[in-house]
Amino acid sequence: MDFRKNINNDNREESAINRALNRLEDVHRSKKEKSQNAKQAANATSALFGSAALPLKQMESIFKASQKSFRVVVDQFDSKLKKDPWSMLGKVAIGCFVLGVVIGHHSHPAKAKVKL
Repeated sequence: MDFRKNINNDNREESAINRALNRLEDVHRSKKEKSQNAKQAANATSALFGSAALPLKQMESIFKASQKSFRVVVDQFDSKLKKDPWSMLGKVAIGCFVLGVVIGHHSHPAKAKVKL
């Protein structure tokens, strides 16, 4: 009888060990799946931002080039304004007058006295 109790106890211990091993395998499996999901997310993120990195660098170089060309235009405008400020003032006045006529004509076509 004692022998049978020992066998039953051994079977219970083995079943408890098997249950514990099964739980450990389940935990390992879930950790592995989470790790794979994290790797997939990291790959997707790097693919997204890796492909966007090149256009960002291109946009930065275009922006720098446009800044330089804008600086050249501003310098030219400044030098012309310093040489002859009255002609620039006349050009601005004519431009504003023409813009006012165009806007006034399109805002109130029936009231506009100037025909374009």
